[in-house]
Amino acid sequence: MFEHLVITAPDARRAKQFEELIDVRIRTGLYPREIAFHVVPDPPGRVGSGGATILALCALLKKANATAESFFPENRVVLLHGGGESRRLPMYAPEGKLFAPVPISTSALAPPVLLDLHIASLMHYPWTERAQGVARGEVVVASGDALLQFDPHRIPPREPGVRGIAIPASYEAGSRHGVFQLDPATGAVVDFHQKKPPEFLAEHAAINAEHCAMDSGLFAFDAPAACSLVALADQITDGERLGDALAGARLAIDLYREIVIACVARESAEQLAERLGEAKISADTIEAIHQAMRSHPLSAVAPEDCFFRHLGTISDYREACPEMSHMRAFYSRAQGEVPASSSSAIVMVNAVAEAQTTRHASGMVMENCLDASLQPGPGPNMVMGVRGKIPGTIGPGICVDQRRISCGDSVTLVYAETDSLKPVGGLDQTMFCGIPVSQWLHERQLQPSDIPVDASSIDLIDVPLFALNADAAMLSGYWELPADPSGWAKWFKASPRISMVQANDRTDPLRRDEERRAIRRRLLRESILSDEGWREASSHDVAEAIDKADGELLRQRIDGSTDPMHRQYRTQTLARVFEDGPPDHQPLAIAIRHAPHSIWSTRQWDLPAEGSIIARAPIRFDLAGGWSDTPPYTNRFGGHVVNVAIDLNGRPPIEVRIRRISEPVIAIRSCDPDAEACIRDVSDISGFAQPGQALSLVRAALWLSGIRRNALTDRSLHAILAEAGGIEITTHAKLPTGSGLGTSSILGAAILAGLHEAMGMPLQQPELIALVLELERTLTTGGGWQDQVGGVVPAVKSAITLPGLAPVPAIEQLPSALFTDPRHTERMTLYYTGVTRLAKNILQDVVSQVNDATPAYLYTVDEIRRQAGLARDAILAEDLDAMASVLNLTWRSKCLIHESTTNELVDQLLHETRDHWCGASLLGAGGGGFVLFISPDKQRALALGELLERREGPAGACLYQMSLNIAGLTVERD
Repeated sequence: MFEHLVITAPDARRAKQFEELIDVRIRTGLYPREIAFHVVPDPPGRVGSGGATILALCALLKKANATAESFFPENRVVLLHGGGESRRLPMYAPEGKLFAPVPISTSALAPPVLLDLHIASLMHYPWTERAQGVARGEVVVASGDALLQFDPHRIPPREPGVRGIAIPASYEAGSRHGVFQLDPATGAVVDFHQKKPPEFLAEHAAINAEHCAMDSGLFAFDAPAACSLVALADQITDGERLGDALAGARLAIDLYREIVIACVARESAEQLAERLGEAKISADTIEAIHQAMRSHPLSAVAPEDCFFRHLGTISDYREACPEMSHMRAFYSRAQGEVPASSSSAIVMVNAVAEAQTTRHASGMVMENCLDASLQPGPGPNMVMGVRGKIPGTIGPGICVDQRRISCGDSVTLVYAETDSLKPVGGLDQTMFCGIPVSQWLHERQLQPSDIPVDASSIDLIDVPLFALNADAAMLSGYWELPADPSGWAKWFKASPRISMVQANDRTDPLRRDEERRAIRRRLLRESILSDEGWREASSHDVAEAIDKADGELLRQRIDGSTDPMHRQYRTQTLARVFEDGPPDHQPLAIAIRHAPHSIWSTRQWDLPAEGSIIARAPIRFDLAGGWSDTPPYTNRFGGHVVNVAIDLNGRPPIEVRIRRISEPVIAIRSCDPDAEACIRDVSDISGFAQPGQALSLVRAALWLSGIRRNALTDRSLHAILAEAGGIEITTHAKLPTGSGLGTSSILGAAILAGLHEAMGMPLQQPELIALVLELERTLTTGGGWQDQVGGVVPAVKSAITLPGLAPVPAIEQLPSALFTDPRHTERMTLYYTGVTRLAKNILQDVVSQVNDATPAYLYTVDEIRRQAGLARDAILAEDLDAMASVLNLTWRSKCLIHESTTNELVDQLLHETRDHWCGASLLGAGGGGFVLFISPDKQRALALGELLERREGPAGACLYQMSLNIAGLTVERD
């Protein structure tokens, strides 16, 4: 996905409003934390789409305190132009087109907006990872009022230069946009035509008998092209710096006309100047653009099944609503619990309203309407913001746009789709409510002076036509001839009135956003109480939608729930809503197939008289996917991890020894750290739910294997041991506590495997993996399944589970070349930071956030799971550079999981060593432990090792030698 989303705003005031609307969605956990949002105001005056692009990218570099050459190769950027005044879509002028509501069903209280669909479309655009020297950076520029959706998997790998997305369109449609002229044989771009007549396109740019390849407004610049584009700002043209001329609106550059055409390889500077013809830029500026962009060839790709709609006008928006209703927001997993209804007659979004449709009515959209009642005519119509009843029948093409504005006033704007929302001339040429203004005035016995307006030149949006606090009964007089024209004229002239521009200035977008949110609270509550919802909405949103009076009914719903995952989610939600108990941080109970008491059924040890049973295991490197293996996420959505079994300093670091002893006790010893205890009775097992204590793992394993009162039938532990004999269990974990290498789970696996072998009941891999999950839950650490997979199963593997109560990993062994071939291993460095931590407090927060169904949090874990697929691909391709890129992505995602994933010491370490590695990640949950570095080459890896050996870090910080383990967990008799 992309890391930066830059949005241009018409001015500084709108930029602040955009930021506030985005911030609301970030604070409520809706928008991904992986995306950094930036809003950049356009300068006063017109600078063109190209000028706005250059200025916005320069602002991004300034904010990042970076050069283009360092930033663009490593970052993926989307730049959405937010548009200007939204004259032709006036009902959403206060928010801007990007924040125009869209009629899709979601489970969020935040009203879905057009920006959400843009993010959904571009989130999975074929963003590349760095692989085999190819930079991952790219800048995608798109228009905020052109909605484009396509299957990203059908987009071929990018080509150098500038690439556009083309869509088949009629010659008539192409004449209003840019069009690619393609080579019929190769599909290469031969030329690019901007707003040429249909006849010209039919002759020069046809792709078949009826269509041309119209540009969708989306163009992707690779890193070198983005650098060249930004470098234009420093060019001196016409005696001043080009960037200064743009900032002062003394120059306007069109992205699609001047910049894209300059990328056509065959153009010379003279040809480009001739081509641009009537362009309002000088030859000096054209020469600068040509020099900057000529080495970045233009290409195009036409995805199949591409959806494209321009949403710049009222009719565009209204006609697209039924089609958009089938789309899904990027934060939605299901169809949505706050519905948006759509039919051939009416589309309702953020609305609780009654529209008495007839069989003739069609094409009506109602949005932000609460308890509204109206009688539509034959349509089409748009009705926005209405509260209460509107008398009469709404005329064809009429829009009713009601606003709550400042100072407690309200105003209802009435206009038609065909109205002149841009200046076109005098009263006879300018249309209002579907008829010329001169006719509208005459029919209502009004004079031009009553408006007032200049009869020879009129800009409709500046005319004070709309009465403040209008009586609903009078509104129909705008679109139909009043029964009493003189009476209506008297009311009109006596009413304080404002213009459309004034209404826009006095309409607060945040307040309108909250109005829609209030309606959605009501709809979500109805969905929850009817039991049609409450499966996806976040705890935060549910807490807003319901109150304590709903509690008894909802608790009954929980008691009657047969789905344990929904029960867990709902229990967590109610705990947060009613604050009548701490949220349950425990993951779901895992159904294990091994009966806990069966290990003691024989009451005999299968142990040699003098020797021992020895279980040895490697540790694991989690390369990608960690946290997707952890309940309840793995239960609800499945998991995918890629990890490696590793020996340290030439041997498996984890060892468990079990031997007979003469005394009828279970003696347990830990060598790392040093501790021991003697178990004579069941009560000696207690206290194991203390993660981090040296002997807790052994005690929990004994308890899980059946040493508890209800599993030992009628005999005491002492009596059983007196008959079977005592044993000594000794554990070695030659690693520091909190190493991040899965030590606890893998050591637990070795203990359980050794115990079962000692009883003559060896465990198979699937049983052992499931049993360790239960062991972690018994210890209250929770935990997932990847650690035991990493240590039990040898070498390099990819493991996937499907959603379900009992995760059963499907394990795929991967090629080992990246971890055995000296060309690759000599670039890897393993370093212990000297900082230790326990993952339990992180785990509790992860479980809580997943149970809360916070969309942004779930998206982070989704990304982590996706990164496992990228790691698998890198390993299969034997591409260590791609693996380094995945490590960086993984580390970034881990840091978003929890604030304690990193700290000042870790940040300082990564900063001090940054010149020596191209990929790095702390292994495990982070916060300390081991860090794996991948350097660009052997020399920098050696330099990194020398730096780390000289570095004054915390006590115990040191380098480790690592090697691939090809045996996994082994159990032997010595």
